[in-house]
Amino acid sequence: MQTQLPTFWLIEPEKPPLKQIIAGGVILPDGQIAIVCCLPNSSHATFPSFNSFQQLQDKRGRQIKFGNHSLDGYYLNTFKLVRNKDVTGISGTGIVAVGCYFQSFGGLAVMQ
Repeated sequence: MQTQLPTFWLIEPEKPPLKQIIAGGVILPDGQIAIVCCLPNSSHATFPSFNSFQQLQDKRGRQIKFGNHSLDGYYLNTFKLVRNKDVTGISGTGIVAVGCYFQSFGGLAVMQ
């Protein structure tokens, strides 16, 4: 399982410079897309695949920018949840979840 998840920003190029970033997102290990929107209202969503997400954004004239964990004062961080000790003896140890924390969007997090 990946420990560093690919992150991206959703850009609305027609908006004024400080309002162009409308969402941040992450590609989860199973290929699903998780996003958190900041404009016009805070919300979150998942998409079944990057292709379906990209097709929708292309229709809306939006751009997807990869590679930066911070952009124009917005921040997102990926994380993994690791179980070091299995007190039940059933679940096991190791990575049990991965996610992305969107500090700038009201502190929302998405996990898988």
